[in-house]
Amino acid sequence: MRGIVKCMRDFPDITAAESVFREFMISVNFRGGGVLFEALDTSDIDEFLKACRDDALGKAAAKKTAA
Repeated sequence: MRGIVKCMRDFPDITAAESVFREFMISVNFRGGGVLFEALDTSDIDEFLKACRDDALGKAAAKKTAA
């Protein structure tokens, strides 16, 4: 949870739109299934969450252009 809050602070575009935040949380849930976060160090968690952010921005942009 601490990593998610840090990521939202570091990348305000995650919370700039509800659709992006929703896609971010979906990506965290999808990618994070089965990941033991307690065993990861901070840089690995940051990298994981940045990938989720990139997924979310891409999906939100694709939905926006499709509409």
